[in-house]
Amino acid sequence: MSNWQATKAKCILASLLRIRWKIKRQKGSHKVLERPGMKQVKLTVSGKVQGVFFRHYTRQQALKLGVCGYVKNLVNGDVEIVAQGDDLQVDRLIEWSKSGSPAAEVNNLQLETMSHEDEFPDFAIRY
Repeated sequence: MSNWQATKAKCILASLLRIRWKIKRQKGSHKVLERPGMKQVKLTVSGKVQGVFFRHYTRQQALKLGVCGYVKNLVNGDVEIVAQGDDLQVDRLIEWSKSGSPAAEVNNLQLETMSHEDEFPDFAIRY
């Protein structure tokens, strides 16, 4: 099994486990019982993070860690990362993001914890 297939399998398993923890639908939204050991975060990374292969290296790191989500450039020059997965693996991606790709210069990292409403099949670069 390739790394990509293993990561996809982990993301699918995580999605199936999240589905088990959803407890009620109410008027188009649903409440989610937070599953111990899993989390979803949104990071906004500022500095010299565009034009330095930051998204590419972020995706490689996320796949290596088995984290699902996406990374994309923002119009203001920042990079947004949404990461979902095992607490420890997501924390490792957060730590990695503080320095980023070899040519990046990270000046600031904003972290926002999110509910587990979104489900990602893998880790993608969004445009």
